[in-house]
Amino acid sequence: MKHFLFTALALLLACSAFAQVADSTEKEQIRYNQYGVPVNRKPLFSEERNGVLVFESRNEDYKIWLDSRVQVDGAAFFGENPDYDPIGNGVSIRRARFAVKAQVTKDWYGEVDLDFANGILELKDAYLMYSGIKNL
Repeated sequence: MKHFLFTALALLLACSAFAQVADSTEKEQIRYNQYGVPVNRKPLFSEERNGVLVFESRNEDYKIWLDSRVQVDGAAFFGENPDYDPIGNGVSIRRARFAVKAQVTKDWYGEVDLDFANGILELKDAYLMYSGIKNL
């Protein structure tokens, strides 16, 4: 009788553990957007290509990458009197650009390019391109 009870208890524990694992994998597969609605998902793979961070789908239909450029100014002035130099030495960031570029399917491409200079944010490039119409 003890052997039967231990076997039944072990079987019950194994079934409940399997049910919890199956339930947790189902929860991991479902993703929700910001409104709580379930969404379809496609995993992206990331890699670095010549210094550019690229996220890409397995079938290469979806790709997004980040681009940045920084212009730095620096100066050092050497005067005759080392105790008095009216022009200060220093380094500053003159301009920084940040771009997000994306390819959605083989036909759609988009880019947004922002420029930060002198405390002002400017939109330099923003375009969307469709190349699905042949011979146009």
